[in-house]
Amino acid sequence: MAVHGVGAGTGAGAAGTAGAARQIGVEQAEGEYLAFTDGDCIPGKDWLKNLVAGFGEGIVGVGGGIQNVGRGIWTNSINLAAATFLGSGRSVQGGASFSERFVKSISGCNSLYRRSDLLRAGGFDPDLSGADETELNARLLKSGKLRYVRDAAVLHDHSRGLKEFARNMYRYGGWRKECGVWDWPVLPPLLAPLLLLTLLASRWILVAIIGLYLVMVGLHGLYFAIKEKNIRYLITVPVVFALEHLCYTVGFWKEVFLPRKMPGPAGEQPK
Repeated sequence: MAVHGVGAGTGAGAAGTAGAARQIGVEQAEGEYLAFTDGDCIPGKDWLKNLVAGFGEGIVGVGGGIQNVGRGIWTNSINLAAATFLGSGRSVQGGASFSERFVKSISGCNSLYRRSDLLRAGGFDPDLSGADETELNARLLKSGKLRYVRDAAVLHDHSRGLKEFARNMYRYGGWRKECGVWDWPVLPPLLAPLLLLTLLASRWILVAIIGLYLVMVGLHGLYFAIKEKNIRYLITVPVVFALEHLCYTVGFWKEVFLPRKMPGPAGEQPK
C-alpha cells in the first residue's frame, strides 16, 4: 500500500485554483491512497495510520477533526465559535472531540481517498474557485460513504484576525453557492430574504427573531466567558458569530447576482 501526501488549499499556484492544484496531484500521484492537508496544518504522529484504518467496505473517503490553535483574543474567539453547531453547522471537522460517524463531507485539509475512487468520480473540479472538496464529496457519496475518524486530527494554526475572518466567511458563502451543493450551510442565506419579508406582516416578527438570535449568541458568549474564565468572551464570541453569519450570507447572495469570474491558468484570461 502506498500513501501520497498532497498539500492543498494554499498551493494553487499556476494551476489557478486549489481544485486545479489538487487535481494535478491526483493525476500525478502513484499511490493507492491520497492524503490531503494544508500548509497551515500540522498532522499528528499517527495521522495517516488512523485515516487509513478508517477505510472499510463501502467507504470512499475518510476525514479527521481540525483542532484550531492560535494566539490573541479574536483568534481564540473564532476557534471557540468554530467548535459549536452555531459556528460550524453540522460539520464535525470544526472540532476534534466528536465521536466517529458517517458524514456528508470531509475537509480538504484533513482527508484521505483512494486514488481509484477519485478518478472514477471525475476528480476535483478545476473550474471552482473554492469548496471544490465539498462538491467532490457530494459526487463520491453517490457510490459510497464518508467517515469521520476522531483520532486523525490536525492542528490548524491560522492566526486569523477579525478582518481576515470576515473576508474568509464572505468567500466561503460565495464558494458554497458556486459549488452547487444544497445542504445545511445554504439554509441561513436562503432564510435571510424571508426574514425581510416578515416586515410586510409585522415588524415585530423580525424584531422577535433578531432578539432570539441575540439571546442565542449571547448565551454562547456567557458559556465561554465562564468556561475560559475570561469576561471578554461575553462580547467577542457573539461578535464572531454575527460577523460570520452576516458575511457568509452576503457572500452567498453576491454570488447569486454577481457571479465571480473564474481565475484561469497562467497566461489565460478569467472565464
